[in-house]
Parts: sequence; structure tokens; C-alpha cells
Amino acid sequence: MNTVETPESVQLDLRGEVCPFLLVRTKQALLDLSRGARLEVTFDYPLACKTLPRWAKSEGFRASAAHKIGEGLWRLALGKEEEAPKGVAPSA
Repeated sequence: MNTVETPESVQLDLRGEVCPFLLVRTKQALLDLSRGARLEVTFDYPLACKTLPRWAKSEGFRASAAHKIGEGLWRLALGKEEEAPKGVAPSA
């Protein structure tokens, strides 16, 4: 797992990961994310194209549809709203 962070965007490379680890690492990165920032997750586990966006939306995070960026490789953009998602304590 590789993480690259800029002030408004975090890149999370989860190639080679499968669920539930892919979800666990994505969740932790989202919880650590500043409000209003964006998390871009790159992965090669096809089932995550549906499970990650569905989970994120159910938890109150912004989620785009996963899009294919290469052979067997997808990217998904997620975000933390300005207000904390349901069930998540506000962070600084």
C-alpha cells in the first residue's frame, strides 16, 4: 500500500489488496482525511468497483463511480463532506 498526500488530495494505491483489507484501508484513509479533501483509490480487485462506492455512500462520504484506468486497474474518487458523516466523530 502506497499513500501520496497533497493538501487537498490523497492518493491510495491498493493494488494487490482484496476485501476486506481494501475496504479497511480505504476506511482508515477516509477517516484520516481532512474535511473537503479528496481520496483517490487505485485498485485491481474488480468487485471493489461496486462495493467501495456503495459502502462509502452508505457511510455519508462522497463517491464517484470507479473508472477503468488500465488493464485490470480502476480508480475511485472519494471525499469527506464538510460535516462529519453519520456515526463518525468530527476531526480537526
